[in-house]
Amino acid sequence: MSTLTATGNRPEYDAWHESGHAAGYLAQGIALDYVTIVGTAEMPRPHTQPIDRTAGSWGQKALVAASGLISGFRSNGWSLGITGVVDLLLGSADDRFELVGYNTGRRTRLPRGPIAAPHQDLSWINPPRPFTPAEAVAFWAESERFVEQVRPAIDALADRLLREGTVSGAVAATTFEQALVGSAPLRLPPWALSADPTGVADSTGDAPASAVS
Repeated sequence: MSTLTATGNRPEYDAWHESGHAAGYLAQGIALDYVTIVGTAEMPRPHTQPIDRTAGSWGQKALVAASGLISGFRSNGWSLGITGVVDLLLGSADDRFELVGYNTGRRTRLPRGPIAAPHQDLSWINPPRPFTPAEAVAFWAESERFVEQVRPAIDALADRLLREGTVSGAVAATTFEQALVGSAPLRLPPWALSADPTGVADSTGDAPASAVS
């Protein structure tokens, strides 16, 4: 696959982005219907669809969303420093956030808009009470540690998506499990298990865990 996807991104970015979402779901025991970077008739863009579209607490959905963002950024050779995390999660005067190249150190500012729109990743990450800057940085660091644990599975899923375009939930689950054979038991962030990093109980009024893109 060499052309841009419906998001306007390189297929490689979307493959790792969606694989991050898928790994977030599967690590938390939430079964998937499918993962796609070519879209469907119902939703003609890359997305990851759980079987139960109402599944997931705030913390579970936040981990799914963050895992996709982190994986996609890493596939492009980008990372976020403290400034970038705060700008991304809390907003900034220019509504942009800073990314830093892993190898080059080059800094660039990208718009938040596309990932802050309703039903996009940042809308899933927004906690019941707004993060403080310290809470935002801690949330992102814990999400990065999770992504590092499941990186072999994310890589395996992304490779498969690049070959096939769409992967069934059953195949995604098998790929995830096989890639992590022999790995240490996964450790999820505490807020993904039950707690809210801001000290506020999970919101039950959030949008359901329908497809995340």
